[in-house]
Amino acid sequence: MSSDVFKQFTNQDGKFKETLTNDVQALLSLYEASQLRVRHEEILEELLPLPLLISSLLSPTCAITLLKVEVTEALKQPIRMTLPRVGARKYISTYENDDAHNHLLLKFAKLDFNVLQKFHQRELSELTR
Repeated sequence: MSSDVFKQFTNQDGKFKETLTNDVQALLSLYEASQLRVRHEEILEELLPLPLLISSLLSPTCAITLLKVEVTEALKQPIRMTLPRVGARKYISTYENDDAHNHLLLKFAKLDFNVLQKFHQRELSELTR
């Protein structure tokens, strides 16, 4: 996919649109997308919203603690740098604290994670015997 799709988030000056600068969730998504950039994708380098994300996180208006946790985790270790299962485990904990979470989806995610954990434990015990 072309990185030009991100031009819709900028104004004529190449700066973030004003409406976007107040949307912490959108900034977090852009930050995570910018972590997947490859060489010569200038728009993603220019759009790296790290300063805005940090200022939004520190802003007293950002009272949503769940979002703060997500942003803090993303700044510590971007999704692309996390092992998928470790990232899933962290996200399960974060998602569980979201009041709007889907109970069935959460239950399935936990079950899936635990089944795979057990499988790996069995494999490991067989290998060490």
